[in-house]
Amino acid sequence: DGRRERRRLLQRLAQAVLTTNERQMNSSASYLKHKAEECHDCNPQHDLDRLARLEGTSPGGAQASIPVWVERPCWRHGVERVQSAHRSGSLQKFAGLLVSLAELFNVPCQDRVHIFEEDTQTVAFNGGALFFNLRYFVTENHADSWEEAVSFWTVSFAHELAHFESLLHDRQHGRAMENAQRAMLPDLPKVLSRPWGATPGGRQGWTLRQEGNIAL
Repeated sequence: DGRRERRRLLQRLAQAVLTTNERQMNSSASYLKHKAEECHDCNPQHDLDRLARLEGTSPGGAQASIPVWVERPCWRHGVERVQSAHRSGSLQKFAGLLVSLAELFNVPCQDRVHIFEEDTQTVAFNGGALFFNLRYFVTENHADSWEEAVSFWTVSFAHELAHFESLLHDRQHGRAMENAQRAMLPDLPKVLSRPWGATPGGRQGWTLRQEGNIAL
């Protein structure tokens, strides 16, 4: 039936997400500064260096590892913004959100879901692994509301997953995105009941491990 087909599609999309262990990502970055009234997903042009890794636990109890990247042309400012987000707890909240959504969409959160800091209009992109922009999360104050954060980033997560079916924003992509969302909706209340990825024991701890020469 239709539900089985949607679950099979979601499983296929989740299995398509790749582990990325590279130190650099370079595709001729395009710089459009972030504006609250505009946002663009899927901008393929980025120039990123890997800064650190967040290690924690998913709501289901699995070990999670999320690499953190910073744009190279504005490296120092990007590092400062990551440090500020870490001090305020926004970085940890973003990690908790993403690991919750990865679990919802059946994507293993071991180097397949990434955080990047880039002051552009890009919300997220699919680079084999899935990349989500901390800058957008912070600027839009999504750390202030779990429900608002889940509502926005669930759609973004489904959008990027659907690009494994089509690189274009065509009918095939739209159909894949719709079916992926329909497949996960029955489990969404469970996500909403665990703010910022809290485990059943209430733990929300994340450890930020430095990978470059910058002290965090």
